[in-house]
Amino acid sequence: MRGWLLALCLTPGLAAASEPVPGEARIVAIDVGHTRVSPGAISVTGIPEYEFNLKIAKRLESKLQESGTIKPFLIVSEKARTLPERIRIAASRKADLFVSIHHDSVQDKYLEVRETEDGKKQRYTDKFSGYSIFVSRKNPRYEESLDLARRIGRAMRMDFKFATHHNEAIPGENRPIIDREAGVYAFDDLVVLKTASMPAVLVECGVIVNPAEEKSLQTDERQVIITAALVRGIRDYLGQAPAIPRAEPIVVIETASPSPYPKPGATLPPRPSRGN
Repeated sequence: MRGWLLALCLTPGLAAASEPVPGEARIVAIDVGHTRVSPGAISVTGIPEYEFNLKIAKRLESKLQESGTIKPFLIVSEKARTLPERIRIAASRKADLFVSIHHDSVQDKYLEVRETEDGKKQRYTDKFSGYSIFVSRKNPRYEESLDLARRIGRAMRMDFKFATHHNEAIPGENRPIIDREAGVYAFDDLVVLKTASMPAVLVECGVIVNPAEEKSLQTDERQVIITAALVRGIRDYLGQAPAIPRAEPIVVIETASPSPYPKPGATLPPRPSRGN
């Protein structure tokens, strides 16, 4: 997660979509975090985060298609793709939801180094594991985004623990927890979340710099369980959510760095305006 946070915060974006037609199948944009040329975090054994993300995203697309009432599509690229481009694609396809798939890392201060039998060095930590979900309170559909995040999080919590290390009061973290039981954080200036005109969440499926968790995340069993939780949360949300009106095209331009976040345990401030 570490490498993409600054870019996600500071990249300008454009989001636009039109009014959905009643009775049509719901459209879900599945964003594959990172690309092959910009792969994100690197696992203990040297596997790029992008590879983990792609596997889960493909499974999720396949399972959602089985419902017959949901039309998922992947936002994926071998080459570099800007964050605003991802939102434009979702909007152009009239997506009802935007779900970004990622896998997590930790701050460098927690990474240890070990040498394998063949002389290779691996960076790892045994301190952290689990999933986490992010929403932006600047998203124009924040309440719906939070509802979706909670439904996915509660489904994930049935089998996995919530990774709370992003709440730690250190530089690069200190993210406020909105719902501890569901494993949901607020991160208001994530571009792919705040500039989306539809409900949007970002899911960290697990910590790939934890040796035991990386090994588990590579198994079919773990991937099936993660996918099932994502499907359940999405279907639960779409089963009860009314048609979501679409906003007129809007442009969001970042003119300042994100404001500091409250310390762990602090009361969340009022939802910030999208222009701040």
